[in-house]
Amino acid sequence: EKAKEYLEIIYNEFESASFQKIYVGDDLLDAIISMMNKQATEKGISLEVTGKIENARDNDIYELCTIFTNAISNAIEACISVKSKGPIIIKVLEHNKRLFLTIENPATQEMYRNVLQEETSKTNKNNHGYGVLNIRRAVSRLQGSMEYHFEEEKIILEITV
Repeated sequence: EKAKEYLEIIYNEFESASFQKIYVGDDLLDAIISMMNKQATEKGISLEVTGKIENARDNDIYELCTIFTNAISNAIEACISVKSKGPIIIKVLEHNKRLFLTIENPATQEMYRNVLQEETSKTNKNNHGYGVLNIRRAVSRLQGSMEYHFEEEKIILEITV
């Protein structure tokens, strides 16, 4: 049911997001990242994406979409929380059939602790706080690894798959 809702959102926003198209090498990922960029831009937050995926495997796309959607959504929420315009910086590097992703955004030390404990700061904890868990599960299904760091008032998520 949630997947249907999400696909409907993508469908409804796809056309307007295409005007702010971001290219990372896969049409579906491009659409999702462009849609998330549109959401960030509407909130006055800048999103910077560098790099490209040359050999996205079809069976990995769903997991990669899960990773990007949840990570960017969390980054946008963090920027809003700390009243920052960003930037949210996404770096994509593919080397020897491995994909290296780095996503960084402004945050506080408390946000970092919440991420490490996979807790949400939102009052409705039953319906929120699944982003980090979703990322972790997707990375695990891709037999990858992930780490969060906190440096210079930024949360940095590093993923290798």
